[in-house]
Amino acid sequence: MHEIPYDYFRYTPYGLRYMFEKAGFKDISIEALSGFFVTSILKINYFSARFIKGPKPLRWLILYLLVPIWTICQFLAPYLDKFDKNWDAEAVGYIVLAWKR
Repeated sequence: MHEIPYDYFRYTPYGLRYMFEKAGFKDISIEALSGFFVTSILKINYFSARFIKGPKPLRWLILYLLVPIWTICQFLAPYLDKFDKNWDAEAVGYIVLAWKR
């Protein structure tokens, strides 16, 4: 689960296409916003952020150590995504372009 309690829907490219077709849209194009590496790094960053606990000085120290790692990984991930041939399988989200006549 993500963004608890505000994650009400999670769509796949197949579900998006189905809903747009059902609503009467034509010429539907669906593009993934990211690939495996961007998605994985975001998940790892969110996961590791949950463990920043304890007294304020300790939390600041942990953040001081993790933020550079998070930053470097998030900078590199889009470049690594160029090697991912199946973006639809692991994407952060999708952009839909469709026309209704």
